[in-house]
Amino acid sequence: MTALFESNCFKTQRNLIDKLRAAGLDRYVELPQIATMGDTSSGKSSVLSAISGITFPSSSELTTRCPTQLILSQSETFSGSVRLQRFKPQQNEEPPETKTLTNANEIEHEIERLTRQLVQENQAISDDSIIINVSGPNYPNLTLTDLPGLIRTVEDSEDPAIIGRVRALVDRYLVQSRTVILAVVPANVDVHNTEILQAAEAADPLGVRTISIITKPDLIDIGAEGQVVELLLNRKKMLKLGYHAVKCRGQKDLNDGVSIADGITKEAEFFETHAVWRKVDPSYFGIGRLTEKLVKILEAVIGGSLPAVIKEIDQRLGSVEKELEELGTPLESAASRQLYYYSLLESIQEIVGKAASGNYDHEFFLNSDDDIDNRTRALIRDKECVFRKAVTMTEVEELHVSSQSPPEIGNLVEVYLIKKWCLSRVTSVSSENILCDRQPSTWIAKGSGWRHISTMDLSSLKEKIQRNRGDELPIFPSYNLFCSLIREYIRQWDKPMTQLLNETEKILTSVVQEALQFGISSRFPKLKEFISSLFAQVVKSTKTSALAVLKNALQTELRPYTLNHYLYDILIKLRNKPLLDSLEGLCSESSRTVNMDAVLAVLKHHGIGNVSNEDREAMELQLAIKAYLKVAKKRFTDTIPMLIEQYFIRVVLLQIKAALSGANDAQLASILVEPGNVVGRRVQLEAELASLMESKKEISAIYFG
Repeated sequence: MTALFESNCFKTQRNLIDKLRAAGLDRYVELPQIATMGDTSSGKSSVLSAISGITFPSSSELTTRCPTQLILSQSETFSGSVRLQRFKPQQNEEPPETKTLTNANEIEHEIERLTRQLVQENQAISDDSIIINVSGPNYPNLTLTDLPGLIRTVEDSEDPAIIGRVRALVDRYLVQSRTVILAVVPANVDVHNTEILQAAEAADPLGVRTISIITKPDLIDIGAEGQVVELLLNRKKMLKLGYHAVKCRGQKDLNDGVSIADGITKEAEFFETHAVWRKVDPSYFGIGRLTEKLVKILEAVIGGSLPAVIKEIDQRLGSVEKELEELGTPLESAASRQLYYYSLLESIQEIVGKAASGNYDHEFFLNSDDDIDNRTRALIRDKECVFRKAVTMTEVEELHVSSQSPPEIGNLVEVYLIKKWCLSRVTSVSSENILCDRQPSTWIAKGSGWRHISTMDLSSLKEKIQRNRGDELPIFPSYNLFCSLIREYIRQWDKPMTQLLNETEKILTSVVQEALQFGISSRFPKLKEFISSLFAQVVKSTKTSALAVLKNALQTELRPYTLNHYLYDILIKLRNKPLLDSLEGLCSESSRTVNMDAVLAVLKHHGIGNVSNEDREAMELQLAIKAYLKVAKKRFTDTIPMLIEQYFIRVVLLQIKAALSGANDAQLASILVEPGNVVGRRVQLEAELASLMESKKEISAIYFG
């Protein structure tokens, strides 16, 4: 490969570039080229005729309507071909016929034929190209691309949009950094203000790839030649590739039948005999010297660009293959659709199953977005904790009342000492501040420092007992009332229970959607819709059934029942612990000695001693309710998550598998349909891949050949 770049074999390099262009590579990679541009009246076609020896159509209807590529090569005998190359071939379109030429006189007719074809296709201006490949003893080794001439106005019968269409086509070539701009301008106009030179300057501001060809020097006013000479000598508006003047056949010469060869002879005589031009270096004049310059320019641009072109081919080849791989192969048969569909189902079921069971070793979890938590079991566990907290917060309401009267010496009050409330006797009073036997020298403020001993207000509960009194004695709490009161608390669990099921549904739905997003290519939006719809149906029906199970479990809890021996232990603890804590509060850190009055007050406060039967009955009933709720809450907070797991999560996973496995060939054919943009993009990529592979083949043929 290095030898190809280091050798001076311009012919080999140019042939390679021409073959790469024939393979359509120029649609994807900029190729080195010389493009001829200018106004319609600039004499552009005459310049190309003089260089190539080819006569172009002169009819206004058949002027250049598309890029025309001239591939000229020296050989001992004549050979040639003409063909139309589509800029964007349609899928499965047969390549246009290549017309073999027997002599150069056929070229004009073939150009007319292909131009008429474009006109018949309603392409007033086309991106398609006419490729003329000729070789013979009188042709230079040169490749040129002729573009339609820029126009400013159109005839009444023509579409004004042609103006912009031509400019867009020319601009497509202008902006390519490997394109040498052959800007043709007539000498009898203000050269720098011509549209083509202004466009060339915008695309090539440093003037490194622009050469300007000045035509029609015979039309310059006598005495005005000096301005053109300044341009030719590159003293005004410098261009790296400079300026060159030619005098081609004019309309009178064409009418008089002057041949291309005779026209070149007349051109030489004109510059050699003209009073001004004969004094200027002859290297700036004539078709012959222009051709030599263009060959050298093309040789330089090809030699300088070819390594980068080949590197870019490799880069694009890699990116195209990667994008095609991401798009996937089209599913054109029932077997391929079945294989894709069931492989996808297996993958999604694996992901959702792992998510629901808390096994997060799949790539789906490792690549999760930081803003998206798809660890389903962990999320559900968090919601279960919220549910448990809501149920646990269901407590028996206790209303405590305390005296609002001012403190008096000798009263027993509660004093906050060493982070707990302790009983103490008031020894002195100042407004609402007190001294007490536990803190005899420091005044204690009411509220944060001391408080009256509170008593439990059982009036509401006693009223309920009285309204529901049966044959039972006051020493036996009413079971029916107990059940009725328990139900009031348990019914409060319905809301958090239903909320837990709803949250589980949301989490499960979310992870399924994320799994679909992860597993299903964007080219199958209908497939995602299909699975999502089936999943929604399964979830809806399963949730209804699961909710019935949960409601039944809640209904079961409305009938108090337990064999748990901890019920009695809890009851005893609830009954005795507050009393023991209060008695302990009578003692100081240094002494276990207590005041008997304080002991009696504590006992009375806890229902021992002078307490009515009604108060005692209410206190016992309240303790029984509190004890049973502790047992029931533990059972319920375990039961409901287990039921949701068994009757909702597991059932959904099983039923969705069964539902999705029933898809038939007709359904798969309708849902595994790629959007038009995906199909179109694959066609584009496959066309580019074919062009790149063909280009690689041409390069390898030269390298290994």
